[in-house]
Amino acid sequence: MAQADVTGQLENGRETFTGQVVGGDLTLRGSSGRTCQGSVDNLYYAILVSCSDGTSGSISMQFVTARDQGAIATGTIGDQNVNLSVGPFSCPNADGIVTGCTLAVADRYGNRTVNIIGG
Repeated sequence: MAQADVTGQLENGRETFTGQVVGGDLTLRGSSGRTCQGSVDNLYYAILVSCSDGTSGSISMQFVTARDQGAIATGTIGDQNVNLSVGPFSCPNADGIVTGCTLAVADRYGNRTVNIIGG
């Protein structure tokens, strides 16, 4: 299963985020103390997030296709724009060895996949 660390901040710089993507699930921890969680939504081609302070939002990813795989994620949390860096992706098998893997990515018409090759 693909996994990657996430870092970023609100566009206004008032809050920073760290977290992780595992498969199609995103977890963020904000410097304000809130946590946000979400999963890929098949209809909207985005990760819909809900936060511990009652805010929610939508984040989409654009995948980088170089060997050092990663993604740039942008969207909103509450009424604020957020910019995140994701990756590089790690794809360990059951023995902890990094191999090629497949990350499920949703689109508006159903599911497709993106093959992420481990380094």
